[in-house]
Formats: sequence, C-alpha cells, structure tokens
Amino acid sequence: MVKVQLENYTVTVEDDKVTINNTAATWQVNISILNPRYQLLSYMVNEPTMHPILSAYAYINYLASDNIFIDEQYMQEFTKSYNECAKRYNAKMKENTKVAKVKIPKAK
Repeated sequence: MVKVQLENYTVTVEDDKVTINNTAATWQVNISILNPRYQLLSYMVNEPTMHPILSAYAYINYLASDNIFIDEQYMQEFTKSYNECAKRYNAKMKENTKVAKVKIPKAK
C-alpha cells in the first residue's frame, strides 16, 4: 500500500483499488483495478512531479460529485471545459500516433 497526502486529499494505492478521500473523511471515491485509470493514478502517486495534477484531479472529482449547490450554468461551464480538454487531448494523441508516410518505389 502506498499513501500520499496532497493538500486536503489523501490518495491510497492498494493492490485492487485506488482510494481518494478528503482529509475530513466526508467524501471518498474508489477506482477499481479493472478501471483503466487505476494504472495512471498509481503512476501519479509514485511520481512526485505528478502530484499537483493528482491533487487537481482529486479536487475536480470532489467538486463534480459532492457539491450540492451546483447550478445549471456551473454544470454547462464544467462540461464545456471538460469537452475542450478532451478535444485537446485527442488532438495531441492523434498527432503523437501519426504514422509517417513512406513512398515505396515502384518495381521496374
């Protein structure tokens, strides 16, 4: 088990799940080893340079799942922000996975 404290959140990696909870112990999320995010989150816990991103990830999950004062404008802006992020990520992945076009000479 690996446990890291990130601002107001604790992230624990166990053999079968990653648990993120706030320090007040009023909120918690479990990510199963079956979830593709398990590997990424495990890596982030063990890589200190990723801790700011992991902390932001915990905070965003908390805001999205436990904020009882959410209004329609907030949800629209949150969704728009997420969609824009996904577009940037997908474009970056597409760019990084482009296969170079190689001209194959014709046989004579």
